[in-house]
Amino acid sequence: MTRIASCLSLVVLLGCDLFPRELLDGGLDGGVVLALAESCVGEVPRIAESFDEAIVDLSGFRDDIDDLDACTGSRTPGADAFFAVSMEAGEKWHFHLRNTGAAGLDPAIYVLDSACDPRRCGPGDGIDRCGDDRDEHLTFVAPRAGVFFVGVDSRVPGPGGVYELLAVRPTCGDGVLEHSETCDDGNTEPGDGCDGQCRVELSPGARGEREPNDDFTGANAVRSSSEPLDVVGQLATECDVDIYAVQTSDGALNIEMRAVGGAPCPDDTALFELRVLSADGRDTLAVGAVEAGNGCPVLRATGLPNEALVSLSTTEDVRVFDYVLRFDRP
Repeated sequence: MTRIASCLSLVVLLGCDLFPRELLDGGLDGGVVLALAESCVGEVPRIAESFDEAIVDLSGFRDDIDDLDACTGSRTPGADAFFAVSMEAGEKWHFHLRNTGAAGLDPAIYVLDSACDPRRCGPGDGIDRCGDDRDEHLTFVAPRAGVFFVGVDSRVPGPGGVYELLAVRPTCGDGVLEHSETCDDGNTEPGDGCDGQCRVELSPGARGEREPNDDFTGANAVRSSSEPLDVVGQLATECDVDIYAVQTSDGALNIEMRAVGGAPCPDDTALFELRVLSADGRDTLAVGAVEAGNGCPVLRATGLPNEALVSLSTTEDVRVFDYVLRFDRP
C-alpha cells in the first residue's frame, strides 16, 4: 500500500519545495501525512531533503519485518511501513520519532540498505532504546551512495500507531545549529571548542557535558590532557545515554565514574554500564566493572585504537543521577 498526495502545509527546514510534494497529504489536525509503503520491496516513496514533523500513520499497515534484534535490540512484531531516502556516501541523517498521544506504543526506527534485507541490519542501523510512549531518535551515516529504506515499527504487536517524524540532514560547519549537532561554529576546525564533526569539545575550562550527546555523531569530545579531567554529567532516565569521544594514550584508557562532587558512589547505586566503543559506535571494545569501595563502574583498558567512544548508560529508571567521569592518562 502506498499513499501519495500533494503538499498542503509543512514547516521544512529550508522550504517546502525541498520535499517532494507528491509524498505529502493533509493529515490529522491539519498536519501532513508522509507517504509510506507496506514493504521496502518494489515501489517505495522516496525523499531527498530534510523535513520537519510529518505525520507517520501506521493504521492499516501490517507487520512485514520483525526479526530486528541485531539492530534494535528486540523483535518488532508491530505494524511497520517504509519510505526511502537518497543518500551520498558519508552523508548524515537524523530521524526523530515521537508518539502523538496513544498509550502503550513502543516505537522503533531503523535503516535498511538497498537490498532491504533485515539480516544485514546491525548495531547503529536501528534503535528501540526507550520504553512505551517515549521518543526514539536515530542518526545514520551512509556507508556509500545509494537508496536506503527507513522503517517505522513497534515492539508492541497489533495495529499501528500514529507518530510525528522529523528527518534532518545536518551540515556541519555552516554556522546553523541543527538537530543532532551539539555545536556549529561555522567551521570544521578542531581545537576551538567545537570539533570538525560539530561536537562540543570538553577541556579543563569546559567540563560539563553538553546535550544532545547520546549517539556517536553527537558525542562530547574530550580533549587530551596531561592531567586528569573530571567531566560532570547527569543521566535522567533508563533510556538515557551519555557518549564521549576520546583519544587514548598509546591505546590505553582509564576512566572512573563517581558521584557528584567526586565522592565514591554508594553501594546501593543503580547499575550503570560503562563501555568503550569503536569510533562508529558499532562495536564494544571494553566494559567497565564495579570495584571495591565504589558502587559505580571503573574501566581500565589497553590495546584500544587511538580514537574511541565512551558510553555511560543504565537500564534502571534512576530518574536523575548526577555523576563525575574522571578521564585519566594511564
